[in-house]
Amino acid sequence: MTANDCALVNLHIARRYRGGKPRQYWPFGVITDLNNTKNWNTSFQTAVNNAMIALNSAAIAMAWTGGNIAAPVNVSYYHGFTVVTNPITGRARNVPKLKATPDVDTITGQSCNQRVATQRRRQGFSV
Repeated sequence: MTANDCALVNLHIARRYRGGKPRQYWPFGVITDLNNTKNWNTSFQTAVNNAMIALNSAAIAMAWTGGNIAAPVNVSYYHGFTVVTNPITGRARNVPKLKATPDVDTITGQSCNQRVATQRRRQGFSV
């Protein structure tokens, strides 16, 4: 597989909102983990899910003097945007609006996406 192919882990939160959801891209998987050219097989997905549960459990179990990790979270800092136009070029751009208080959502679960993911936006699947 190529360097940009990866496993996508979708993180689940209780709040519903419009926009990008929390996710993680991991450099897991080899050719034999594929069901076909674009999808992981179910045993690979189960192995990734189990590994992520173990990783999160190990992180939560860590403690140090004066602190610990209570739970994995997703933090949302921005809501909407303001369109700002450059007075010289006339080009418009969207500037995100910072929330007064960020939304902190606890990760309630995760699932490995069936499709082989890539971190390159304009490149298709390379398998």
